Amino acid sequence: MTRKNKFLCAAALVFALLLGNSTLADINVPSEVEEHVPIVIDFSSPLPEGADIKYIWTVSESAAHIISDKGDKVYVWAKPGRYNIGLTVVWMQTKEIDLNGEKIKVLLGWDLKNYNKHFVVKGGDGPDPNPNPNPNPNPNPNPTGFGKMVADSLDKVTSVVRNEMVNVRQADGNILQRKAQDVVRKNYADIASEAEKNPNAWDAATMVNEVKVRNISSLPASNLKGWGEFWPGLGEAFRNLKLKSTDLEGHIKAFKEVAEILKGE
Repeated sequence: MTRKNKFLCAAALVFALLLGNSTLADINVPSEVEEHVPIVIDFSSPLPEGADIKYIWTVSESAAHIISDKGDKVYVWAKPGRYNIGLTVVWMQTKEIDLNGEKIKVLLGWDLKNYNKHFVVKGGDGPDPNPNPNPNPNPNPNPTGFGKMVADSLDKVTSVVRNEMVNVRQADGNILQRKAQDVVRKNYADIASEAEKNPNAWDAATMVNEVKVRNISSLPASNLKGWGEFWPGLGEAFRNLKLKSTDLEGHIKAFKEVAEILKGE
């Protein structure tokens, strides 16, 4: 067998193996998610090391999302409901060889596949799509039990996770290290302060979505996973408040209380 034929046979074998392994790839997303729990969706596959890979995500229009720089992960936040997520993955692997003294790239393998999944965010019906423009004249933002529910949920997060030092990029570009719990606390406190200073730019749904974005973007994925038992309890505490979607003052006060509990001793 000539050198050229040997190479073509080897390339064909590699391509066949890689193509077969791609059937193991899939989108990783839980089928059901509690309201207020950060949704991190990623893609796992045995794609060949060193291959050039392109990820193209599609998410239901009613769900907001941010795609990671690498493209293999997407952060989603959405009100209760059913959502679809799709992903197109294109990969190509090449190798540089010497052919009669000339360096050329040859294609070892490539593939294009589409993946689809759906997930459900459990909870109520979300904010009223046609809210009353007049705020609730008698808000009740601090019923008995809210603070205890938040504190009990916080107790489910290990001290190792809460005290882990994470890098936080400042507005001036500098990076400081803070405890993870302090990062989460600051997110709630900052949003409450911003909404209080400029109420016309905020509503309850915006506050909830924004705190999810900040928590997801400011904590590394490994640490964020450790807060998994905190978010459902926090969501239940907010539902127990029974605040109206128009009650911005009540949500601000609740966010402040969460921040105070996260402050600890």
